Amino acid sequence: MELMTEVPLRLGEQLAWTHELKHGVLHREVVMVLAISNMRVFQYDLANNSENGYPINQISIAVMNERRESTGLSYGTYYGSGVGAFNSMRTGTSHPIGDLVFTVDGKVVMEWRGLNDPHGIVNLVRAIQKQENHGV
Repeated sequence: MELMTEVPLRLGEQLAWTHELKHGVLHREVVMVLAISNMRVFQYDLANNSENGYPINQISIAVMNERRESTGLSYGTYYGSGVGAFNSMRTGTSHPIGDLVFTVDGKVVMEWRGLNDPHGIVNLVRAIQKQENHGV
């Protein structure tokens, strides 16, 4: 995990996952960092130098609006005028994209949209919660 933007951490806190949200076309700049640590789930707003977060053991997390996104490359050739042949080959990959909804006591407190591998992120949060509950 290579984080290009510094986010304020608490004593003993270690980042487990981060995602930078960027704006701009030619000069893309980070405007917000989404982060999961051993202590909390939070988002850090660089423009306002503010954060919104919750202790990791108080939140529940769910995947919403899951879909698959494909990236690929196609090759093709056509021969002839009027009569001919066409050859085609396609390569690519498909990966899950989804939104994460965080709740505390049944109330939605944060939503993160359009993230890769949302179920992997949910599994990471649950693993950290399990470790923290067992005092590891």
